[in-house]
Amino acid sequence: MKLVALLAASCAAFSEARSLQHGALRGASILPPRGPHDPKWGTESCPCIGISGVQGEFTVLIEVNKTGETTNAQYPADVGSFCKTWDDGLDPIHCQEGQHPGKGNDWCAQPWCFVDACNCDGIPSPPKVSQMLPTVVYEGRILYYSYATCGGEDRWTVDHNAHACVLAETEEDCMDQKDGNCVWGETTWGEKCLGWEAGGLCTDLPKQSEWGDHDCPCIGFGDVNGTLRIPVDGATLEYPGDLGSVCRPWHMDHLPECVGDNKAEWCNDPWCFVDVDRCTSVASRPSKYLPDAMWNGHKLYYSYETCGSKGPEPDAPAPAPAPAQAETTAAPAAAAPAAAA
Repeated sequence: MKLVALLAASCAAFSEARSLQHGALRGASILPPRGPHDPKWGTESCPCIGISGVQGEFTVLIEVNKTGETTNAQYPADVGSFCKTWDDGLDPIHCQEGQHPGKGNDWCAQPWCFVDACNCDGIPSPPKVSQMLPTVVYEGRILYYSYATCGGEDRWTVDHNAHACVLAETEEDCMDQKDGNCVWGETTWGEKCLGWEAGGLCTDLPKQSEWGDHDCPCIGFGDVNGTLRIPVDGATLEYPGDLGSVCRPWHMDHLPECVGDNKAEWCNDPWCFVDVDRCTSVASRPSKYLPDAMWNGHKLYYSYETCGSKGPEPDAPAPAPAPAQAETTAAPAAAAPAAAA
């Protein structure tokens, strides 16, 4: 399973770091720097991640009490993709009228978003591993959240995330915290106990993998329990919540051309969503079926090429009127196919 492989790789990185006798850990980025953006999308040095502007629901875990009991709740599919008071009025246990702390109060009214701990630095407090979506992976790494990148105050973690690495105050406690999935050392936030990725133990992606080309990796959240609703030619199609998070033939059994006995050949071609700012050498196109979707304030793009496939030919029939031919972000030699995502 992906999480097993991820943990194995992280264990190797952790062992290497320990052998360095606590060489300075970090909250440093393995990504190229990005330009300034609106505070809605987090800070420049710790941007929010997630696809905004999509319709659907994710099933998330909500803590019921301090014993660790949880319950499921439905949040919008773009939860955590930008800075917002996501829990206010949505958390069914704590953030409704008449509850404690209640709608509009305390941590319910604090903005936060999901972040990539390997691309998060320069904020007042470190990011923490998500308890809301504990099995979700982003580019092969576990998901983190941050109030600080949104200018919010984290009043939630102390009382509602008892296993958070940052709550361990000594190295000994740190080694036992969160089933041993924490690391102690000197960080950009001082000597702290942090999740491996927040501490700088970031495993890089290979040149080619299920997350696409190294220089144009897939984005989005893998292994999400949820549904996306996408309008196509007057109909509403339902896709899994982790749509486009890894290289797969996502349109198979969904688009009209990919249903029934006479499926188009390209239905078997894998593709994924990508961040156009990072795909300077791989062809990508803006999403046709999700025109309002954004990734950290940028229009959402997709790519077949990053997954080693071609997708539909330019003259292939489309289930909805296609816009005029657009320029791709590829080098001149890499021509992009017609939009199909």
